[in-house]
Amino acid sequence: MTLAEMAKYLGVHKMTVYRMLQSGRLPGFKLGRQWRTKKDVLDAWLLGQIHHQQEQNHEQGGTPGERRGE
Repeated sequence: MTLAEMAKYLGVHKMTVYRMLQSGRLPGFKLGRQWRTKKDVLDAWLLGQIHHQQEQNHEQGGTPGERRGE
């Protein structure tokens, strides 16, 4: 996937993806002058982010809705 494809897939601006790739917060590699990643790698990263968020919510006493009694 190209940087533009990643941005569209994630629903964020291309500059956000670019910054995350540069900082190492998003998996990717440079091919020449362009950032790339494989969709399965990006999907695995997304699942890891979801899992991490769920762990944090659990440690804080549930999801925000659960803490409000929803």
